[in-house]
Amino acid sequence: MQDLKKVKKQGWNSRYGWPATLLGVITIGFVLIVSAGCSRNQSHSNSSNSNAINKNLIERFEADIQSGKSADLKAILIPENSNMTITDQTIQDLIQYVKKHPDYLRQQVSILKEQEKVGHAIDLRLAKASSTKKQPSKKNNHEEKLDLSVLSKGDFSYTHYKGKPYHIYMRPHQLHLNFNKQGIKLWINGKSYPLQAKAQSFSLDNLPADQYTIKVQKKYDYTTLTSEKIVNLFNNNNQTAPSSIDINLTGADFHIISQQKNVNILMNGKDLGLKADYADPTSIEPGPFFGPFPVDQNIHIQGEKTYPWGINKSKTYVITKDTLVMDLEPSPFYSDTTKKQIVNTINTFAKQRWQALTKQTPSLLTVATSSAKQTIETAIQKDEAQGDSVIGQLLGTKIDFDMAELNQVSSNQYTYRILVQIHTKEAKIKGNKPSAQLNNQKEGVFLTLCYDTKLKAWIITKIESANYTDRTSPFIVSTDFK
Repeated sequence: MQDLKKVKKQGWNSRYGWPATLLGVITIGFVLIVSAGCSRNQSHSNSSNSNAINKNLIERFEADIQSGKSADLKAILIPENSNMTITDQTIQDLIQYVKKHPDYLRQQVSILKEQEKVGHAIDLRLAKASSTKKQPSKKNNHEEKLDLSVLSKGDFSYTHYKGKPYHIYMRPHQLHLNFNKQGIKLWINGKSYPLQAKAQSFSLDNLPADQYTIKVQKKYDYTTLTSEKIVNLFNNNNQTAPSSIDINLTGADFHIISQQKNVNILMNGKDLGLKADYADPTSIEPGPFFGPFPVDQNIHIQGEKTYPWGINKSKTYVITKDTLVMDLEPSPFYSDTTKKQIVNTINTFAKQRWQALTKQTPSLLTVATSSAKQTIETAIQKDEAQGDSVIGQLLGTKIDFDMAELNQVSSNQYTYRILVQIHTKEAKIKGNKPSAQLNNQKEGVFLTLCYDTKLKAWIITKIESANYTDRTSPFIVSTDFK
């Protein structure tokens, strides 16, 4: 009875203990296997979902650029570091650049696909090494050699970080600018960047691939030099090395002279408050330099001087890089108003001279001094002594402003010597003879005029015979009296 109780007491534990234990182990093992299987299936499902999220990402990137879907494209692209910003303008510039340069997109997409291929191959090798608890072999004859250099190429990278799916990242670029002047102002894409007074370089990093308009400017007392350059950072294969760009301000320094004193310098019609250097004929010194002035920007330089009879200007010069000297001697009758004064005086003289000769009355000549009248009076006295008289018609004048010379006698007194042709149709007759045959006559004379500051008028002071050759010139003023 005691043995029976002992047997009962040991019961399942003793007699059937090992089968129960075995059954328990089998049961637990089955549960673990099922659980592990489910876990693997769940893990595979999560991985599949991550890949599904980024499936055809490169193709979407390409399609969004081609179709101009800026919002979708901006959602795809991620800055490669937190210091870089991808703006709406960045995306628009990228789309516009591809429209003009379609080969650029094809190249970048090709690089992204190569990066995708290499990245997935690396993932598989790391996964394989992890499952065998071994480090991936650096050299394996059974594995395809990977071109890792493609991972650093292009303006974009197709990659992922630990625990995250693949994305397309936009790489940052660097820009380094060099200047040939100090004290300049700088704008990049219209945004002002302050510089130190003596700075001759400037660097900017974390820039997305784009085209950047660089503008520098330096202001001088009488002009401003400006230089502008477009820098293309698209397809810059070495993002870590800055693109070094030289932005130079170019200006011309040259001599500005004048054969007359107190000549103001005008730039594009505006008085600079500077005087041209007086070119003293007795001096061999070249005089000071003026500048710098902008070159090849259609800048016009002109001299201007106020005379007693009005304001007149020199011819206009356009500044080029080859400009060395400008002679800004004003034409004393540059303006139509002042030129008209000379023309009217000479034409009045021609008419009065003709009347004096035909009527043999020297007193009719009122625009000439006594010394100038002497020539006319002598001619009339000769005709009277010989019994001759002049008949005919005054036809016109030609006044050659290209054959003229202005001289300053004193601070307010000037003389002007100019070549004139007087055209008549005339003949000389004796006594009361019937009309003779009229002949064309073109007489050349040099007339010297003096400006009377009191009368504010020109007067003829000297008449000299001269040869006049007919020619065509914009500086010849012709008057027809017919």
